[in-house]
Amino acid sequence: MAALNLIEITEEQGRRIPRIAGTRIRVSEVVMMHLRNHSSIEWILENYEVLDHAKIYAALADYYQHQAELDAEMETPVDAADGVLLSDLIAKAKRNNT
Repeated sequence: MAALNLIEITEEQGRRIPRIAGTRIRVSEVVMMHLRNHSSIEWILENYEVLDHAKIYAALADYYQHQAELDAEMETPVDAADGVLLSDLIAKAKRNNT
């Protein structure tokens, strides 16, 4: 169940893709920024005006409910042709914003 309907689920190529409701931001993007790249909640709020505390924590809750699935998504190339990982794109974006 999605926390307070703040997460909406779409399906792409047979995979569950959770996003922050009303945005194109994937749950995995928030997770990458906060848990893997150690961005603070405050940093995310400052750089993503469409997000608020509730949406960020809903994304983290969804991640912990579907951790294995989302971990696999984060390690799958975004573009199989060039092998770019979502985790690499988010790390690069963070470096460019600091």
